[in-house]
Amino acid sequence: QSAAATPSVAPSYIVLDVDRKFNEAEMLKPGETYQQYLSAEARLYRSGLSMMQGPAAAANMKNMSERYFFAPTTGYLAAAGDLGYVVGEMRRPANAKHAEETGTYLRIWRREAVAGWRMVAEVFNMVPAPAAVVPEAAPAASGGATTGELSSKSGQ
Repeated sequence: QSAAATPSVAPSYIVLDVDRKFNEAEMLKPGETYQQYLSAEARLYRSGLSMMQGPAAAANMKNMSERYFFAPTTGYLAAAGDLGYVVGEMRRPANAKHAEETGTYLRIWRREAVAGWRMVAEVFNMVPAPAAVVPEAAPAASGGATTGELSSKSGQ
């Protein structure tokens, strides 16, 4: 007999609150905040970079000085109340080193016995910056049908 899925009765606002507190602290002290909130088993996934894991993730984030703006949009907390995820939108403002970046993020939070709420995974999905718009030459007026029309008329 298979077990039926049980909907969570744990309120999702708990994990959303944890994420918001992280976001507020990250705005003030990015590197220190990551060190404070990362689980010893954390995995961080960033576009174009190797996955960072555990103590190496904390060490890599220690000196981070660039701030991200995070806006959680939804979250879910497991029925046991000890594991949840948050999905949201993010933005890194432009500076002398790079153009503005935007995208979405996913964080998985776990309530650990001694440490309390800790981030066990974070995935960034950055949206590529729009390429410079180069005006295209207008197509030559041909009075004929488009390719799609040609293929439909060819059987007649």
